Amino acid sequence: MNTILCACVLLICVVVCDGYGKIVPYGQCVKSCAPHQPIWIKKMYRYCIKNGDCVYCKYFGCPEVQECKRRRQVIPPVPTIDRNCMVCPGTCVYTGKTYKKKDRFKSFDQVNECECNSSGRVRCSTEHHPEPKKFCGV
Repeated sequence: MNTILCACVLLICVVVCDGYGKIVPYGQCVKSCAPHQPIWIKKMYRYCIKNGDCVYCKYFGCPEVQECKRRRQVIPPVPTIDRNCMVCPGTCVYTGKTYKKKDRFKSFDQVNECECNSSGRVRCSTEHHPEPKKFCGV
């Protein structure tokens, strides 16, 4: 599903932005160069890297909410901290996937490490940044 959403984002960007010559598709990313800013899309997360005057962003949709249970009782999902998606309590959303507290996983850039903390936030190291070609799959 994320592939379809990403394709839609790129199609929207091509139709809406390409005429300005500053926001264009770049592999799996949308490339925005100064003075233009990356676009925000409701119900989607954006993860970006910067290189010179340009920003390269990947977009991911919200995961489907599974039935939430606590001590064998069904409980309602809660909004994420940014109110973008609905998730089970005690989980985090990152790159369109749901993680449990204390789960460790690769960052969106496939270089740094992340962890889902107890407050529902994802914390990632930022020691290394990939080149746009590698990040965007070009």
